[in-house]
Amino acid sequence: MKTSTLQYTMPAGLHAIPLTQLDLRPDSEIDEHLLNPPQVSSEKNVWFYWHAGYGNLYPYAKRNIRTWHRRLAPLGWTVRVVDVCESPRGAGHISNFLDTSDRSLFPHAFYKDTIDGEFRGQLTSDLTRFPLLLVHGGIYADVSYLQIGDVDALWNTTVMNPNYPLTSCVTTSVGPTNRPGNLFLERCNQLLLELWASDGGRTNSHGLLRHPLMREAPELRLPKGPGLEIMDGMGKFEELREKLSDYGIQMLVMSLVIGLVDPETNWDGPGYAHKQMFAMDFSEDTALIEIMTGFDGPKAFRLMSLPLPKEGESESPDQVEARTLVENVLRRSFAVKMAHGPFQNIIGKTLGILWKENTGSDDVLGTYAHWLRHGMLYWTQDTLPTAPDYGLRKPFKTGPLLGVTGEELNSAPHSVMDSPHTRVDAESVLV
Repeated sequence: MKTSTLQYTMPAGLHAIPLTQLDLRPDSEIDEHLLNPPQVSSEKNVWFYWHAGYGNLYPYAKRNIRTWHRRLAPLGWTVRVVDVCESPRGAGHISNFLDTSDRSLFPHAFYKDTIDGEFRGQLTSDLTRFPLLLVHGGIYADVSYLQIGDVDALWNTTVMNPNYPLTSCVTTSVGPTNRPGNLFLERCNQLLLELWASDGGRTNSHGLLRHPLMREAPELRLPKGPGLEIMDGMGKFEELREKLSDYGIQMLVMSLVIGLVDPETNWDGPGYAHKQMFAMDFSEDTALIEIMTGFDGPKAFRLMSLPLPKEGESESPDQVEARTLVENVLRRSFAVKMAHGPFQNIIGKTLGILWKENTGSDDVLGTYAHWLRHGMLYWTQDTLPTAPDYGLRKPFKTGPLLGVTGEELNSAPHSVMDSPHTRVDAESVLV
């Protein structure tokens, strides 16, 4: 953990976390703990996945996870990075936490390690998400998430508050946050397993959006921004939409379950989403860096790499822009989701990819990137985010979760633009 004698300015709307509530041991000691996670003993779990294990994770993601640990471990949370690495099989292997041969939790391809295709790593990660939360509870997050807001306070205020109606806290920043046995995630996993069982047993997700059970699912909505209108004119949007649907099939599954009414099992997805689900606005809470820099990754990288002005120096226009970016992210973003997915084929390299490729560039003392990292560790926001009231919406589908109606066989997928009760933005799968 790099420390600095610089006195970074704490933006308005934040407060310092008491040092007694932070684990400030050296990186080596934090890493030893993360490499040897304990067995589950409570619901306060933060789950990450990296196929080759924490020890083989790229440096900037390790810094992200250490910050999660430093802030949450003193409050009783356990941060774990699960993997599927067989040689050697370490303490973080998924089989230490779940029975991967249990066909009610995992598809055959996961147990037999036959998942293939362009998105093998992402799909394997997604197939651990629902089972881990169903069996053990807690939070599932991507290794590229930069956490800023107070996760523990949000957990206590919503999911664990007996006087609060929520049983799920679903955000695009920290992923699903739930107690074990959650009925929403149970149905999501049932549907996902049924999709993977199709065609005699799938080994990838290619084309699953066209499965009859997904006919009522919303399409991914692609954002607008510099360069995207040009790609639209070149007819590339549909190609990207197909790719992102394969990449983020679990998001579409969650959206369909939210939009399902099943009278036989008394499942009312729209009612559940309206009364029992805390869902933050994605653009404000996780995509602010991309939005403020026009989805221009190289520009964001250049701004974040700038040094802060020395004492007595005036800010350059670029430094003003960089300062405004950091201040807004620290104040407004509950977490920052660093994109690494196939969207880069359209808009180019993102800030997350450039930080990954330029080792250590996110942690240079005296830069705007390091100011952001300092704020992530030592400060948190004064208030918790609020969930927009999307209201009670009409269902996508009425009938059994795993049944196919005549309407489904003859209908095309809905556009999410016509279905405001759920949002499936393309950025929400760009992890």
